[in-house]
Amino acid sequence: MEIMGAIDIIKSSLRAWEADDATMLSSLLSDDFTFSGPVPQPLSKAEFIGFMQAVLAVYPNFRFNESSITQEGDQISVTCQITGTHTGTLALPGLPSIPATGKKVASPAEVQHFRVSGGKITAVIAELATGGVLPRLLAQLGVQM
Repeated sequence: MEIMGAIDIIKSSLRAWEADDATMLSSLLSDDFTFSGPVPQPLSKAEFIGFMQAVLAVYPNFRFNESSITQEGDQISVTCQITGTHTGTLALPGLPSIPATGKKVASPAEVQHFRVSGGKITAVIAELATGGVLPRLLAQLGVQM
């Protein structure tokens, strides 16, 4: 079996997310994996996979649309612009549920930093875009915060 390089592991994880392939994504994450950035507290591996599935329930055609991938040591940075179509009910803590609108949404460009060790992703830290991704996506859906 060919050993994947860190960038290939990251690309595989992005494609697994987009394909709603929790088994593949899980196989690429370390048991002590953490995700932080746009969430109130870091998510564990299981919580992150649940987060992925919740996002895909709302935006089944979710795409990362990465424009650049760079590597420095064990850190890989991915610049992407997330897109999708709002076809499911969006239920976020502290906000009323937003029924499907059928509207296409696009986040501002954002950078996600991945750490890879031992052939597994150990952490993802998503930089928060200026003005915030969530407020911008909600505005595209016609929701005022």
